Amino acid sequence: QATLWLKFASAPVPHFWTNATQGCLSVWSMVADNAFSSSSGSSTSSSSSSEEGAAQIQVCQGRKCRKRGAEGRIKEIEELADAFGECVVTVSKCMHKCKKGPCVRIGGRSGKIHYPITDLQSSIEIVEKATGKTLSHVKGQEQSVGQGPRLLKGDSERKRKHPDGQFVRWQLKAVTVVSKWSAIYHCTTSDTSRGRVSGSNTWHVTLCAQLGAQEVERDYTPISTSKAWDNGCCDLLIKVYPNGQATSWLHSLSIGSELLLSPPQPTLQLPSLVPDGQKGFRSKSILLVVGGTGIAPAWQILDSLSSGMRTMPVTLIYSCRKDDLLMAKSLARFDAKNRQSRLILSLTEPSRDVPEPFPKFANGEKDLQEILDDKKLTVNDGRIDRQLLEAEVSALPMPVRVVVSGPEMMNVAVNTMLLDIGLVMDSITVLEA
Repeated sequence: QATLWLKFASAPVPHFWTNATQGCLSVWSMVADNAFSSSSGSSTSSSSSSEEGAAQIQVCQGRKCRKRGAEGRIKEIEELADAFGECVVTVSKCMHKCKKGPCVRIGGRSGKIHYPITDLQSSIEIVEKATGKTLSHVKGQEQSVGQGPRLLKGDSERKRKHPDGQFVRWQLKAVTVVSKWSAIYHCTTSDTSRGRVSGSNTWHVTLCAQLGAQEVERDYTPISTSKAWDNGCCDLLIKVYPNGQATSWLHSLSIGSELLLSPPQPTLQLPSLVPDGQKGFRSKSILLVVGGTGIAPAWQILDSLSSGMRTMPVTLIYSCRKDDLLMAKSLARFDAKNRQSRLILSLTEPSRDVPEPFPKFANGEKDLQEILDDKKLTVNDGRIDRQLLEAEVSALPMPVRVVVSGPEMMNVAVNTMLLDIGLVMDSITVLEA
């Protein structure tokens, strides 16, 4: 089954995009007078960066802009630029708009400075202005970014009420730190109203974080089995964000604390891997493209394959940072047991200037080295690109069913590239991690 690319906030649950959104391809290159090295770790594309007439975007990396999130903006813009391949993204020294950052300049040193660039939508607008292309128009289909049926929002935090308004009291039994950024939260309950998991779907739950008088709900895909749920146990793989309300709240809980989880909710139908309630899709192979904790939904799919779902070729492309490698040993074991699987690990460099929630975690380098020693595993430096996707898609029997699960900026770029190489929208499901 699987080709694994390592790129997968916790084990959040997805939000579905049935409509394609266009992104742009970006290249990480250093400006000649830049005094520091890139922290994103993405590799420079010589073909794109040397292209004459390519759109140019510079992202300020002055101290105050970095403090305001410029590093995240670089990654977003690079992901989007990668979907076009006609845009060169570089870093810049301070643009002297320190109180208004993060700042971006379009068109080189004499170009116009835009600020503040604070979210994905503003990053999209920058790429659109730089390239003169509209990301919302893919292959002649006019769909604005993020529109279309949304089954679940996924890892982004928001206030809302669970559809049934029902939550069950669980207890935090233990926390297993798995990287400097992520941990597995082990929860237990004896409440029989927790519901049961349907065997015909992958599934997720909603966590209700109690922030004083405020409640914030987040969707997560458990990495534990449906049998464990029936026995009153649930394991959630969660990445802790420094500024995340729900994850910071969870990180502050002591063992034995109470938390609220919803009954299980269906995510994807098995074995078709389409959103629950939609018409099935017959495929001859599966491609999973995941990033960060987006590995959790992918793991449920792999587990269902191991448990007797249709046997077919599976490629897993898993993209992650070197300091946030998740579930790699479990994935390697699955890969070793399944001859029709292919695992690709795509590694990017650690973030800088951001405090680590679990700084004392010391096994990351050892775990990474063990994985790198696996001769069956394919390891790439940098993020996902069109060349990799095209090679893996062409190697799989058609029709292929594709599930994409990761941060929104990755989802936009990957979805666009998959459509650009010839896949149809009906063959792709996007889950936002």
